[in-house]
Amino acid sequence: MMSDITYREATADDAASVARVHVLSWHKSFKGIVPDTFLEKLTIENRTEHFRKRFADSFYKMFVAETLDGQVVGFADGGKPRHDVPYDAELYAIYILHELQGKGIGARLFERVKDFLIAQRNTSMYLMALEASPYRPFYEKMGGRLVGKKQIKLEDVDFNAVIYGWEKLVE
Repeated sequence: MMSDITYREATADDAASVARVHVLSWHKSFKGIVPDTFLEKLTIENRTEHFRKRFADSFYKMFVAETLDGQVVGFADGGKPRHDVPYDAELYAIYILHELQGKGIGARLFERVKDFLIAQRNTSMYLMALEASPYRPFYEKMGGRLVGKKQIKLEDVDFNAVIYGWEKLVE
């Protein structure tokens, strides 16, 4: 089955497909963790617009995993840091449809973003995630080290976030 998954650089034309993966993943993975009102406002329509705008940034890059029939089933993206941290670049996100998680798709997408960031002469990167995220073991498996914590707000509710760092992208 995993040989039926291909990987490629995404374009603005992928925005709606990526938004679908993003929204479905949040609804499945974070129900009961974040406020329902936050999840209700997280729609494919508004996320499509968000992703479409991101492609205009020259330092932004996204990669998608898709089935042979062209259905996007996962994505990862990265670019310039959005927070005041001592890292060259940020891994913004990795999302895989729930039913395909644990099959190596995330690791392959992670490597593509990492390779892009290295090609842009970055030597380090970080990722911010909710402390309650069920995906923290994945970040650790990929070599991320817990380097900090931060408070963030979702629907006026304070959440603890954690920062994972990769000090050396190239060994």
